[in-house]
Amino acid sequence: MKLMTATTGTRDDREHRRYRPGPTIAESIIGAVVPDSLTAASLAREPLPSLNLSELSGDGTIHFGMAAIDDHGRFTDRRILRTLSWRPDDRIDIALRDDIIVVRSAHCGSDLVSPRGFIKLPLPIRRWRSLNAGDRLLLVSVPTAAVLLAYDCAALGKILNAHHAPAAGLDHATPGCS
Repeated sequence: MKLMTATTGTRDDREHRRYRPGPTIAESIIGAVVPDSLTAASLAREPLPSLNLSELSGDGTIHFGMAAIDDHGRFTDRRILRTLSWRPDDRIDIALRDDIIVVRSAHCGSDLVSPRGFIKLPLPIRRWRSLNAGDRLLLVSVPTAAVLLAYDCAALGKILNAHHAPAAGLDHATPGCS
């Protein structure tokens, strides 16, 4: 192993101390907290599921609900959570795919269903989608895939525009959220 030298900070270049390069402080802390069994391969996330609902739901079972975001960025619909068999402290992953908020059950998920059954949207997602307290979400649960899809008003407007504005002879319509 090659020895490296470093000055002690004095002007006298003759004063050197020898050290062996080792882990940084951050690496030492992480190594003490994270077990060796957790490797990058074991932590690799599965790809997000397809958003084609007919493909997601093998048996055709899809449940719908509505929820309002509270002033802490949380939402809940306990009936929808029951359809997914999600309980408090279950691990979940929350991601934004196109305009849709995708919540899925994940063994190594970075988020949790709260003890009172709330799901807290991460601040970056709330900011990106311009979501505030009182905004409502259309919730779509797909139990066979353990996935919850959440559509905000802007996402719904975009979807409805794409499908219904041409049928009504409109070039586009601007969704009014209230």
